[in-house]
Amino acid sequence: MIVGKARSVALVGLKGTVIEIVVSPGETGEDIATTLRDAGVVKTRGAYIDVARSDPERAAAIQPGKYGLLKGMAAAEAFAVLADPANRITSGTTVREGLWATETFEVLSASTGIPVKEYAAAAKDARAIGLPAEAEGNVEGWLAPSTYEFPENSTAAEQLAAMVAQTVKVLDTAGVAPKDRENVLILASLVEAEAKLDEDRPKIARVFLNRLETDGAPTYGLLQSD
Repeated sequence: MIVGKARSVALVGLKGTVIEIVVSPGETGEDIATTLRDAGVVKTRGAYIDVARSDPERAAAIQPGKYGLLKGMAAAEAFAVLADPANRITSGTTVREGLWATETFEVLSASTGIPVKEYAAAAKDARAIGLPAEAEGNVEGWLAPSTYEFPENSTAAEQLAAMVAQTVKVLDTAGVAPKDRENVLILASLVEAEAKLDEDRPKIARVFLNRLETDGAPTYGLLQSD
């Protein structure tokens, strides 16, 4: 359980002191009930457990994350807040498309407070960040752009590992064989740089592939991209 700083705001139509609580991955309804009781959100564990058991489908769908709840809420009100994913307090780190690895380190550092040099050092440890062998130790292109909610106190290596794992997941979902991953990432980065509109990406990719697959004139297998 993590209890954050209290502040006065409006919540579910009420006003009062709000406490940030954390629902951790794998926690049961009884675990959540303990967190709520200890934080002063509900008076007893039993009241929350009874409400959660009466609606097992919604209870099972409660997502890990931070939530703001009022002190002294009714158990049913607390459950309603937790059962609505829109109430999760998000503080994710967004890494946009088209960044070099060094630029990604700067974005991560600005969001997490971890020095850039720690990300640079972690990127050199291929095993620690799960970098596939076909990357040949170079993290460039393997840090998937997305919005990440890293666990508190996670290290630079753990964060980079999550980003590499996301890239591998996307490639595997697309049916890219390991031996083709590096070439696909290189081609994708070129398409990313060339395209202004999403609908243009397939066309640009096809042009590049046509050029690569042409042995003779007019392209002689050259990309001829600036």
